[in-house]
Amino acid sequence: MIDSEREAEIRQIIQEPQYFVVLYDYFKIRIMDETRLFVAAIDFGTTYSGFAFSARGDTTIYTCEWRNNDLTSMKTPTSVLLDNEQKLKAFGYDADNKYITSIVPDEEMDEYYYFRRFKMKLHNERIKLDTMLTEERGKQMKALEIFCIAIKYLKEQMIKKLNSKFLTMKVAIKKEDIQYVLTVPAIWADQSKLFMRKAAEKADIDKDPLKLALEPEVASIYCQELRLDVEKEANRFLQTIKPGMKFMVIDLGGLFCCTCVILYIS
Repeated sequence: MIDSEREAEIRQIIQEPQYFVVLYDYFKIRIMDETRLFVAAIDFGTTYSGFAFSARGDTTIYTCEWRNNDLTSMKTPTSVLLDNEQKLKAFGYDADNKYITSIVPDEEMDEYYYFRRFKMKLHNERIKLDTMLTEERGKQMKALEIFCIAIKYLKEQMIKKLNSKFLTMKVAIKKEDIQYVLTVPAIWADQSKLFMRKAAEKADIDKDPLKLALEPEVASIYCQELRLDVEKEANRFLQTIKPGMKFMVIDLGGLFCCTCVILYIS
């Protein structure tokens, strides 16, 4: 813990509007519960989505490789293809390819639901649990259902990948072993963040092991952990972002650009 004078100093800095201050060191905002073995992050994007995970005490970060013909990417389009009974048929590149190459040429669009780039509906409108989303052909479904389907798919793919990486463990990985982190834009209202939490809970992610993380804050923490310069004499990597340093995070998303200035305090 920090003393009261230092805390007052930090809070004074926060009052300066040009700074977006990350205080995870000072106020002990812990992303990972010490009782859990893994932390899994789902990056639910407007245009692309993906996931990553790591084990407690291990700095290795595992991601997924999504393939589309000759292209390999750590993210896949946030596209959802459902059949006429609103059951998931495909997600990501598979959803786009099936819709464009098979469903549209055969003029079977009315037999499917195809949603894409729907995330910022949570920012553009006053969102409610019964808010509807309109797909490419004009059919509607509850937004909560669409977000739930997408989050659940990413979660299930992540669990498959996690199990494949840690098959050598003598004890099977349990649901309660995983701490989940779901990213949300900093510009969203609390109501939209609550909506994402409800969608995640509906996707069978329990409330307790779920943390919402602001996208620029996550990016800034990553920058603080970067080690790019090498001290040859000591044969070690040097800290890139040092205490007292200011740096800018520019989040170039699919539809929006978010810029913030970070003051790193340690």
